[in-house]
Amino acid sequence: MNIYFIYRKSQENLGSVKMRVFQLKEMLENKFLKVDTIGIYSAKPQFLQILWFLKIKDKSIIIFNKDAIDRVSLKFIDALRKKGLKVGIDVLDKDMNYFDYRKIDFLIASSQRQFRYLSSVVKTINSNPSIYYIPHQADIRLNKFKPDFAFEKKSKKTFYFGEHTNIYIPSKYLEHITVLPYRGKMGSSDINEMRQYQFQYCIRGPQQNTSLYIFKPITKLINSLYLGALPIISFDMEDAVDILGTKYPFTLREYSEAGFHELFGLVKNVDTDMIMQSKKCMDKLRSVHGFKAVEKAFTDSMSSLNDY
Repeated sequence: MNIYFIYRKSQENLGSVKMRVFQLKEMLENKFLKVDTIGIYSAKPQFLQILWFLKIKDKSIIIFNKDAIDRVSLKFIDALRKKGLKVGIDVLDKDMNYFDYRKIDFLIASSQRQFRYLSSVVKTINSNPSIYYIPHQADIRLNKFKPDFAFEKKSKKTFYFGEHTNIYIPSKYLEHITVLPYRGKMGSSDINEMRQYQFQYCIRGPQQNTSLYIFKPITKLINSLYLGALPIISFDMEDAVDILGTKYPFTLREYSEAGFHELFGLVKNVDTDMIMQSKKCMDKLRSVHGFKAVEKAFTDSMSSLNDY
């Protein structure tokens, strides 16, 4: 089975391309699949754009990384299909509100909530693409670490990794969090530092959790599994609550002074029962978003598509 990931050259350093193109290729290339990647230039003349088309073998599977497909015309997609190719899109956080579903044979959802949304949309349109649920995975460099939430081995409390402008927290509680700035990539020194902490703060504000059309992958949450840092989430992070459950202890219950006071009280006074409950919730996360689970979901989905 030949599979091609198509991405925009200008976006090759974005996390969504690194993780769902290059790292997925690395995970899958020994799974009886022939996987390749092709970067396209959105600003090049059309006759140069089609050069990548010549590289693709007949009866292959084409997976566009989110908005890379917007750089290709419907006419060009039809030409791909005439070669017996299956054309799809790994949606991730792409806004699909005005997407032309005639372009594709299949969609890949990276969360259950996104799968439900895409399924409901497909029911209302003339096109009838298949929908596959292939969960998002952690950064592949974390695969060498065994999930371990041994708090007694951790020397530091809570961190947030990313642009400081994205963190959502009242200023009075900032002193309880170490902000590790994102400098264009997550380096090995960043990974080693994060593994020293008991908790990862994952709350980025209500405006990033309530979109009807855009589904940001729960990458921080999944990385927490292999960093051995319990994630701190909010009640409106629907994908996080979907997978960890409503009884996950370290959840902000409301955006209020009382809500944050309760949350950081739990973090400060964490006990054995809370850790055990959290570990059970994280076991479900591993069963769905762990590396082996994602590999299986991908190979099963593509085999099903290939047989269709």
